[in-house]
Amino acid sequence: VGSMLYFVAEQELISYHTDLKKIDKIKPAEAEDGFSNVFALKGTVYVSTIKGITYQVDGNKLSLASISPIPTVRMVLPYGNQSLIMSEDHQFFLADQADSIREIQMEDVNYLKSGRVVTGAWVNERLLALGTLNGGVVFVNPATGKTEEIINYYSGLPDNEVFCMQADAEGNVWVGHEYGFSCIAPQLPFRSFNHYTGLSGNILCAKTFNDKVYI
Repeated sequence: VGSMLYFVAEQELISYHTDLKKIDKIKPAEAEDGFSNVFALKGTVYVSTIKGITYQVDGNKLSLASISPIPTVRMVLPYGNQSLIMSEDHQFFLADQADSIREIQMEDVNYLKSGRVVTGAWVNERLLALGTLNGGVVFVNPATGKTEEIINYYSGLPDNEVFCMQADAEGNVWVGHEYGFSCIAPQLPFRSFNHYTGLSGNILCAKTFNDKVYI
């Protein structure tokens, strides 16, 4: 935020002033078990604790904060003038420049909860990729909550556990997992189905009949 960089560890929040080359450290309150997350929203920095309490960061001090109607913020993904916010219990909200925060009803919220969303990346204003701990990558429309596509082990991803994600300038999403990186191009029609359920052996030919593909 501005000239400030923030880093979070369980037992301290570290701020670095890039102009002054100055480092400050903030410890959690004695009643807290530790920090879990740091995020910025509309130019203000917040830190969440393991117990689910949100604090606003003001210099080297913390003050209790509340981001209504979000109980506990787990992840914030900014894009232009809007931000997607996810709570600890997998509720999703969209915040815009007008300071309004509205909840998004995700079409496959049960899949996202069971998969446990850990990271995300915007492709464009109408497409968002959510990386999960055991369900691969879910592409959703952030405006409507509609699932556009799920890319997991059965549709070409080497592993369902996503470590990190980053979108590039061409609309591709780079996914980090146990085996390295995979590049997903959601705008292109090419897909890999080598792990598809029920598909085994070497593919010899493919034929289309009555709108169905036979392998």
